[in-house]
Amino acid sequence: MPRLDEYELIGELHDLFLGEEVWSSIRPALQDAFGPLPETALVADIGAGTGLSTRLLAGCFPGRLAAVEPSALMRTGLLTRTSDDAALAARVSVIAGTAPSALDQLPGPLDGFLCAHMLGHLESTERGALFRALSRRLAPGGVGIVTAPRLRPEPSGEPMVHTRRLGGLDYVARYHHQDAEDGTENTQWQRYEVRDGETVLRSLEASSRWRTVTQGQLAEEARPAGLHLESLSDGLAALRMIRRTAPPSRRRR
Repeated sequence: MPRLDEYELIGELHDLFLGEEVWSSIRPALQDAFGPLPETALVADIGAGTGLSTRLLAGCFPGRLAAVEPSALMRTGLLTRTSDDAALAARVSVIAGTAPSALDQLPGPLDGFLCAHMLGHLESTERGALFRALSRRLAPGGVGIVTAPRLRPEPSGEPMVHTRRLGGLDYVARYHHQDAEDGTENTQWQRYEVRDGETVLRSLEASSRWRTVTQGQLAEEARPAGLHLESLSDGLAALRMIRRTAPPSRRRR
């Protein structure tokens, strides 16, 4: 996760530009992976943000969820979203902290996990540690769903611009990526504006480090943890156990 919480700066506007199209592409994979699970099953949403992915998960299977999120501001939205929905409130445990250490708070073995749009926040060694921790806690037959491209996208050099209108105001988001020389990491610049016609009422800016991680890289990082990566689509993959050396870990007492 980010060392400096840029969400403290731009978190209030972050979700405005994460519409249904962002999540609709992964819903079928979540239904296939977790839909058959019983109500007693436990699935972790790693890097849950304000709970958009948690809500999506809850609609794909009937069991319990553990939503792990390090940012206090994003957890505010997560707690609000879950507590305001009686069905979610009965099923979702919100865990504050950074994975993998936060996984020690899980209430039992995992039947599955989701890492959606968050693995690029971690360095390679951190992702390896996360996969080892998840592998230790994954019950037999458990599966993880992760978002990552098959191939590294070519940088366009042009900022991405998105707009939304709420009431009489326009909200504008601009995203720009500056790649490192080796192409493995870039700086993501984000600028948000609240406009009334041509007048900018407010503007917010933040930058963060984001590592572009392909499915091939994740496969190499997950293999030492005993996890095999299966590509599901250009932006989606599944992680499954290829060996079991010990029973899944339970919460420390």
